[in-house]
Amino acid sequence: HEHDAIRGRIDAAFAIGPILVAVGGAELFTANNLMVMAWADRRVHTREVLRAWSVVYVGNAESNEVIVLKLDRQSGDLTAVEKMPIPGITKAGGSTPMAVSPDRRFLYASLRSEPFSVASFGIDRSTGALKPQGTTALPDNMANIATDRTGRWLFAASYGGHKLSVSPIGPDGVVATNGLIQDALV
Repeated sequence: HEHDAIRGRIDAAFAIGPILVAVGGAELFTANNLMVMAWADRRVHTREVLRAWSVVYVGNAESNEVIVLKLDRQSGDLTAVEKMPIPGITKAGGSTPMAVSPDRRFLYASLRSEPFSVASFGIDRSTGALKPQGTTALPDNMANIATDRTGRWLFAASYGGHKLSVSPIGPDGVVATNGLIQDALV
C-alpha cells in the first residue's frame, strides 16, 4: 500500500540520521539549528550562541567527573577548563546523561549508578566552569534527561526500570525531590 511505502521511506530517513552523525561526522538538525531559530526569535543573545558553540561538557562515568572544554574557533583545538567531580557517586556508572537549561545557567548530570540521582551545577557565563548546586534522588537509573522550554521542569526516563519522572527545578537550579513518577509500561 501507499502508506506502507511512505512509512518505509520515513523509517529509512530516521535510520540514516544517526549513521551520518556517528560515521560521517554530521550533526543532528536539532542542536545548532534550533539554537539559531531561538536567536532569530530574540530569545537568545548572540554572545550566548557563540559561547554555546565554544564550550563542551563531557560526562566521564568512569572518573565520576564532568570535563569542561573550551573550543578555540580559530584552530579547532579543545582546551580543558576544569574537571568537576560529580558529588554523591559511590561507584562508576555506565554513562553520564546531561542536559543544559534553556537559559544556559545550569547543567544537570544524571548519575546512573547507585544512589540514582541528578547533580545540578551552576554554569559560569564567561568561562563555562561549573559550580555544584545540589544533588537530588531520582527514582531509577535514568538514561535520558531533559528540561522543558522554561527550565522549570526536569524530565527523566529509564530503560530497565520502565519509569518516567517529572521533577520541579527551583530558581537556584536544584531539582526538587517531590517529582511525579510514572510507570512507563502503562
